[in-house]
Amino acid sequence: MRKTICTELAKAAKHLDFMKRLDAAALDALTRPFREANISALALTVRGVLPIRDHQRLQLKIAKRLIDHCGYDTVAVEDLSATVDALDASVNRGRGDVSTEWQALWPALRTQEIYELLRWIRLRNQSDRRPPLRLIGIKRHAGTPADRLDEEFSRSLLDCVARGAKVVYFAGVAHAARSPVRVTGAGETADRQPAGLSLSSALGSAYRAIALTVGSVTGLSNVPPAGSSLQEAVLSAVSSRPYWLDFQSQSIARRCRQWLELPAKLRCVGPRFDAAHADSYAIHVPSLIEAFDGLVHFAVAEAAEYLNAPTVLHAKEHR
Repeated sequence: MRKTICTELAKAAKHLDFMKRLDAAALDALTRPFREANISALALTVRGVLPIRDHQRLQLKIAKRLIDHCGYDTVAVEDLSATVDALDASVNRGRGDVSTEWQALWPALRTQEIYELLRWIRLRNQSDRRPPLRLIGIKRHAGTPADRLDEEFSRSLLDCVARGAKVVYFAGVAHAARSPVRVTGAGETADRQPAGLSLSSALGSAYRAIALTVGSVTGLSNVPPAGSSLQEAVLSAVSSRPYWLDFQSQSIARRCRQWLELPAKLRCVGPRFDAAHADSYAIHVPSLIEAFDGLVHFAVAEAAEYLNAPTVLHAKEHR
């Protein structure tokens, strides 16, 4: 059964070549579900204490494509709005120093890839006559209880849409899912109504979400490969190369679609992680196809590093 599912998923998968820059055709296919949306969530299954460089690089590529070709004008991150406002002033109006303001962000956002995105937004705003790109934080209050975060996130994002914005949402998978979720880890369990569920109810197909998943992480010796209880174990057996799986695609065979409609468990790592209970850190959803519009899977991906000071790239490197 598993072998058959992997064989059929391989037929539907669209491989992404990260050894070189993704070509326009690959990016077009990847961003097609987002073109008519008002909010598109690029949802990481692993972040916080375990940032994944390949995931953040892909977020960067997709965000640039949506901004340049699909009319998106706002990037939303899961951090305090007061913190991000200072960064927005820097990238939007040229005030202050991006590398200084960037260091106030939540640690999961203090990576080279996020810094490159901020630099690119600032350079584009300085050289473009179109309305400036905006950067927003969607967490309104420090110390907000976990069970109220999603309410804050969805309200902030819907406020943006009400003002006419099209938003790329750099999300955590437990906040972006379009279905109810159960989050587990090291003996703890929490049932949540994610922001994505509220956004999907309010916007319908104008809210889209894809999950970025990973089987094994290089550069983190204490993180084992995804165990057999996780969907990533099957997804990694499909191909050793990164690939995009569009759940709306007609090329997905009936048996694969049935597998995608089963209750699913994905790795979900946030601010805390105990390697001794690695596979317990998970998000449980009614099904992959109910929770997301698709996913990009890396059988093996590279860990990122948190930075105290980013490497400043030249303008030509941000195109």
